[in-house]
Amino acid sequence: MLEDATALWRRRFVSSNGRKTADDIFPAAFLVRNVFFRLNWKDDERAVNGSQIQQLDLLTLRKSLREDRPFPPYARSKYIAWTRAASMLAIHSVPEFVDDARSMEVLVDERDALLHHYRQWDGDSLHFGSNRAVVDRRMYDFYDEIVTRTSERHNRRRHVGRKTDAIVRYHA
Repeated sequence: MLEDATALWRRRFVSSNGRKTADDIFPAAFLVRNVFFRLNWKDDERAVNGSQIQQLDLLTLRKSLREDRPFPPYARSKYIAWTRAASMLAIHSVPEFVDDARSMEVLVDERDALLHHYRQWDGDSLHFGSNRAVVDRRMYDFYDEIVTRTSERHNRRRHVGRKTDAIVRYHA
């Protein structure tokens, strides 16, 4: 994904007049935009009562309605950075690079990566987000893995709890 983002970015960035080449710039950070899956919006129709989604309380599968557009870059974004290239890190971007002339942030296309933020949300005062919902079931691509791993973890916790109880009773 990062290689594809870099290739696309280089094609867009390198000037057509030949003054800068792909070798003149370095993708030092990759910026991923944010979108809210609001907890106050209804659950996905697939997350019916009695389903594994409800039983395991799988928020990422229960909530499939998200804002129809992501926040703009640098507003609630997150990033992946080459820390050697950064001289200063912040929460939503890399404000300063060691070699500012060569190092740059790559904006990752929202179709390739999107930060899923699940929370109670009524919108922001700057109106970066959107009050219009769109169905996004991307997490359903990982349904089997999410359910299997969560079930295993729940079972492991129950099993460990029983062992601990038995040990406490034995020593008591």
